[in-house]
Parts: sequence; C-alpha cells; structure tokens
Amino acid sequence: MTLEGDLRMALKGQRIVVIGGSSGMGLAVARAAGAEGASVVIAARNAERLERARATISGEVLTRVLDARDEAAAQAFFRDLGGLDHLVTTAHESSAGLGAMRPFPEIELAAARRFMDGKFWSQVTAARHAVPVLAARGSITLVSGVA
Repeated sequence: MTLEGDLRMALKGQRIVVIGGSSGMGLAVARAAGAEGASVVIAARNAERLERARATISGEVLTRVLDARDEAAAQAFFRDLGGLDHLVTTAHESSAGLGAMRPFPEIELAAARRFMDGKFWSQVTAARHAVPVLAARGSITLVSGVA
C-alpha cells in the first residue's frame, strides 16, 4: 500500500476539528480531510465566513462559531462536540502581529500581547479542552506562523 493509500485509510471515518477553518491553511486542511473521507468540523469567529467555507468542503461538514481565546467558550465547544480524532488549530488574530513583528527594541508591547492572546493562548486553550474528548490515538496539531 502506498503512503497516500495509508493516509486515506487513516482519515476515512475520522472526526477532524479545524479551528481557524474558514480560511487560509485551516480551510486547506479541512478541504483535504473532507476529500479523504473525514467528518470535518470547522470553527472560527465569523459565521458568514464559516458558511462560505462549508460550501467548498466535500463530505460531512459542521460549522461552529468559536473564539478560542475565550476559555469558557472553548470548554463548552469541546464538551458539546463530544469525541474527536484530530484537532488542527490555525486560528490567529489577523492584525495582532503588525506591531509585534519588528526588531526587538521596536516591538509594541500591546501588539505583542494581542499576538500572544490571538495565536499562542488560543491554541493552548483549545488543546487543553480538546484532550478530555480526544481519541486515544488522536492528534493535536498547532500551526504557527507570521506573515
């Protein structure tokens, strides 16, 4: 069996949750997972973008509005969702990095805090609350990056 065949078998029937799944890398992950037979849940802050994204993903797709920076909301999201096999989080604050990505002496501290809240802490929060409902052989993938 080829690696590609192994991947198809591995994802078929699996439940993949993608936080930040309404655009960019998250949407690409959701599309690929859906094409391989996974049940996909995409979550993001904007309901309209989620609905547009849903139309581009094949197979079973659920959408959920979620601001993963809100710990109570993240906890409720995973509790209500039930089980999952894999979590991918690509969520970010699109404007938060603007003042944070500069030479160190020029970093705007408020922007750096927004960046950490929007990227790092939202991922920590999501992972923390996903673990109790994550399959024993599941995975968590945290995607990072700065434009």
